Amino acid sequence: MYVKLIRCRVALDLKERFSRGQLRWSGLAGVPGFVAQVGGWSRRDEAVILAVWQDQPSYVAFMRDVHDAVFEGGEQPGSYHWSKVTLWPGVTAISGHPSVSSPRAWLDVEVLRLTRCVVPETAHRAHFEERQRRIWAPSMASNEGMRGGIFCRNEAEYLVVTGWQTAASHTAWRHHTFPSAWGRAKDAESSRPLVVSGSSATLQLLPEWRVVACSIDDRRTERG
Repeated sequence: MYVKLIRCRVALDLKERFSRGQLRWSGLAGVPGFVAQVGGWSRRDEAVILAVWQDQPSYVAFMRDVHDAVFEGGEQPGSYHWSKVTLWPGVTAISGHPSVSSPRAWLDVEVLRLTRCVVPETAHRAHFEERQRRIWAPSMASNEGMRGGIFCRNEAEYLVVTGWQTAASHTAWRHHTFPSAWGRAKDAESSRPLVVSGSSATLQLLPEWRVVACSIDDRRTERG
């Protein structure tokens, strides 16, 4: 998989215009290699959008052949005054019910949890990744409300994304399972901290911004 994370700072009086522009991306559903795109407001003036692709070549083809026509033909240009795009080529799926590599997994995700960590020392990265596989991933996957997740790496920076069926299921995990997993992770940590900086955000997804890939049968139906 290949992941794109977009953050846009939007003027408060232009939020409706930005949201209308976001609806134009519904056409992604039929683009080869596309899996899903979701998003919402992380705060009053900041939109966060996550796009998942099957692989990097599919994303590159989309940017070359489709992106500009959709973007320039909509209302989003001029509706925000700052944006940041990060691409994540090193992606591992975190098992869920079902996996986020399947478009179906994104149909009932209500809440997205995003955690970014920087592990600057090369010697510590293997230990950090092992801790994710051995402690954090099983801890989250054990919750029936966790619809799957993505563990991404771009050199020294990591992004962990988990999708939750409801806000209540995410809250239950935070209250009942997270403390013990945190304790095991701290016990497994070396004497020196692995992570030098990190941040987390919980995003309430907007259903109208959700785009999920069409199945092959759907595409055949559309063509008649």
